[in-house]
Amino acid sequence: NLVKASPSLFFFLAMMLSFNVSGQGYATISAEDPQPICSGSTSSVGVYMSPATPGTYSYTINYKLPDLSTVSVTTTDNPYWITFGATYTQTSTYTLLSVVQNSTSATYTLTASTATVQVVDAAVVTASNNSTVCEGTTLSLTGTATGTGTLSYSWSGPLSFTSTALSPEVSSSATTAMSGVYTLSVYNGTCTSTAATTATVTAQPTASITGNNSPVCEGSSLTLTGNSVSGATYSWYGPTGLIGTGTNFTVSPVPLTWAGTYTYTITLLNCTPSSTTTVTVINARPTAVASSNTPVCEGTTIELYGSGGTTYSWTGPGGFTSTAQNPT
Repeated sequence: NLVKASPSLFFFLAMMLSFNVSGQGYATISAEDPQPICSGSTSSVGVYMSPATPGTYSYTINYKLPDLSTVSVTTTDNPYWITFGATYTQTSTYTLLSVVQNSTSATYTLTASTATVQVVDAAVVTASNNSTVCEGTTLSLTGTATGTGTLSYSWSGPLSFTSTALSPEVSSSATTAMSGVYTLSVYNGTCTSTAATTATVTAQPTASITGNNSPVCEGSSLTLTGNSVSGATYSWYGPTGLIGTGTNFTVSPVPLTWAGTYTYTITLLNCTPSSTTTVTVINARPTAVASSNTPVCEGTTIELYGSGGTTYSWTGPGGFTSTAQNPT
C-alpha cells in the first residue's frame, strides 16, 4: 500500500534502512605526525572509528602495510594503533582497506584510506679546523654539509663563539683560550645534524740567543748558544743557509766567508719564533812580519821592526817584552 500511495517516499525509507544496516559509521586512518619527521625518529599510525565506542564493539580491521602485505586484525580498541612509537628510516604509507563491526557485520565508510609517515634524511655534516695553530696566528673552521632542502648553519665554541657561516674564521690572532671543541649544527627545515672538531692553540715560545763568542779570528772556533724549550726542535741559519741544529752550534776552524748575521729558530708544533744576532764578525788572521838591524856590535842598539797588524806584542831573550810596533 505504501508503494502504491507514494513510490518516492518508499524509496527514501528503503535507502535509510539500507544505510542503518550496512553503515556502522566512519573510519579514518591517519599519522600521528602530519609533518615530516627525521629519519630515525618515532611516529604512530592509528585507525579511528566514529562514533567512538572503545571497548563496546569488536572490529575487524583490514589494512595494507608499507611493504604491500595485507593484515587483518580483530580488536576492541578505538582508536586502533597500527603502529605505536615505531622508528622510521624511510617514508611509509599505510592503506586502510575496510573496517567491519563484528556483531552486526556492518561496514564503516572510509573517510581517509591512506596515511603516510613522511621521513626526511638529515644532512651529512663534517667539521674540521686548521689546528694545531700558534698563538697569534689565524684559527679557522671548515664545515661541509650535504642534504636536501635549504640548509642553515650554526657554530658554537669556546669564549661564547658563534657563527652562521659554514666555514668561519674564529680569529686572525688566536689565543690559547680559544682551544676547545667547536660544534657545527645544520638544519634542513626538519632535522638537525651536528658534527664537532677540537681546535688547539699553542702558546708562542720565546727564542733567544744566549751565547756568542764573537768576534773571532779566521781559523778559530765560533760558538753560538740558544735557549731551550721543552718538546721543541732548533735550527741555526747563517750566511750560507742552514748550518746546524740543536741549542748549541760550534764550527772550527771558521772560514772568513762565515762572517755575517745568524738566526736561531725554535719550532714547537706550528710555532716558529726566531732570534737574530748581528754581532758576529769574523776577522781575517793577520800576517806578522818581523825584522831587525842585526847583527850589531855589543854595546850598540838593537832595533826591531814589525808590520802586518794594528797592535803588536814582542817577546824575546832575557824576558824582553814590548807593545811598540818598532821597539829598540
